[in-house]
Amino acid sequence: GIDRITTALGQMRMKGVASAEEMRQLTEAGINSWEYLAKALNTDVAGAMKMVERRMVDGKAAAEVIIRGMGQ
Repeated sequence: GIDRITTALGQMRMKGVASAEEMRQLTEAGINSWEYLAKALNTDVAGAMKMVERRMVDGKAAAEVIIRGMGQ
C-alpha cells in the first residue's frame, strides 16, 4: 500500500497535473483522496472529478493537499 501511495503522489508531482489514474490508485489504497481534494477546491467530489478531468488541478498542490489530509 505504501509503495502504491508514494508512486501515485510522485507521479502527480512529476506530471504537474492531477489525473484520474493517480486518484484511482490512491482511492484503491484506501485514501479519501477525492474528498481531500474536493475540500481544498471548495467543491464536492463530482466537481473535483470534473476539474481533474479537465486538467485544471496542479499535481504538486494536489499531492500536498492529499498528504495533509492523510495526516489528519
